[in-house]
Amino acid sequence: MADDELTASGQGASVSAADRRAERADLLLALAEEVNTAPCSALERLELLRLVEVQALDVRRAIVDEARVAGHSWREVAGVLGISEGEARRRYDDEEGL
Repeated sequence: MADDELTASGQGASVSAADRRAERADLLLALAEEVNTAPCSALERLELLRLVEVQALDVRRAIVDEARVAGHSWREVAGVLGISEGEARRRYDDEEGL
């Protein structure tokens, strides 16, 4: 199957989304390493850590959404995250607040 057929079928979009998630995960790992090794002040490293945390939260939300679309229950998601089912819904269920 040609690449353009993959994209037309919609599968190409999910593959590229997975690639983007993998790239973000690699970037997060590199940033996390830099937090420990950067030749800068503790305050500057703290700012780097804050940026890593913000990015990690975005990645986490995307993966929670992916898990839910794949059919995993809120109970399963909550168990992996180490939080209650209610807390998982509150944090990640966009429809919960509607």
